[in-house]
Amino acid sequence: DQMLAQAANLGLDLLVVGAPPASHQALVSAGLDHGLHVFCEKPLTLSSSGAEALVTKAADLRRVNAVDHELRYSSAYRTLRTLLKSGYV
Repeated sequence: DQMLAQAANLGLDLLVVGAPPASHQALVSAGLDHGLHVFCEKPLTLSSSGAEALVTKAADLRRVNAVDHELRYSSAYRTLRTLLKSGYV
């Protein structure tokens, strides 16, 4: 909590949560409480009710609360990368 307060005081505006999933809800909530936007690795929480509460909280505070679900090794992304490198896209 002290670290988040200091981050906000330094003018930082984004918290990236990459901790174990069981701690995501508390960390995201604390970041929002300190006025930070939050980028969280999946899952946002371990329950749908917890996730809904965080989405509502972020909206109420006018903060961005994004969840990363990177599928960098999926065949669709590999195909897109090939198309980008070839100049097709």
